[in-house]
Amino acid sequence: SAGRIGVGTTTPSTTLAVIGTSYFSTTTTLNGPLLFNGGQMTFGAQTTTTIPTALQAWSIATSTVSSAPFLSINSSDGSVGIGTVGDTAFELDVSGPGYQIARFKSDNTGNLAAEVTIQSGNNTTAQAALSLVPYTGSAWNIQARGDEDRLNFVEDGVNGTPRLVIRGGGNVGVGTTTPTGLFQVVASSTYTAI
Repeated sequence: SAGRIGVGTTTPSTTLAVIGTSYFSTTTTLNGPLLFNGGQMTFGAQTTTTIPTALQAWSIATSTVSSAPFLSINSSDGSVGIGTVGDTAFELDVSGPGYQIARFKSDNTGNLAAEVTIQSGNNTTAQAALSLVPYTGSAWNIQARGDEDRLNFVEDGVNGTPRLVIRGGGNVGVGTTTPTGLFQVVASSTYTAI
């Protein structure tokens, strides 16, 4: 009714409503977004394409207007963007509103399970961090702290104790975050600055 066509349904809610699996064997051109309500999407691309370089060969988003896509593949070079259309200077470009950017985690249930995370701060500090978390033993965090002008090697994760610090001027501290010499080691109440 009302000029609507239903395939697999007698009550289409849009101009064309397809309920069930669809298959297109030749080129299909859409002038507008293709919306899915759950299910699986599989796309194939031709060897050559007439899609303008400014558009993505493949993307998933909630809107075609104001929101960045959840996932996109650039048609000119195959670079992938997650949370962004992607910067062609990078093969993989990940962007998001939170400070936790990415996690790579083994699903191994034995002693080989481990994870690596990349984050930009912890909601209170201006830092870029790489966390290394083994199955057993201490987790380590490498932090570039812009707010304190130093590079930290931290034991026990983000809020743990810095074991080695490199300050912006080149001073290195072991057991201290404020080395006064080029290389300073602090153990308990004694220290040596070189």
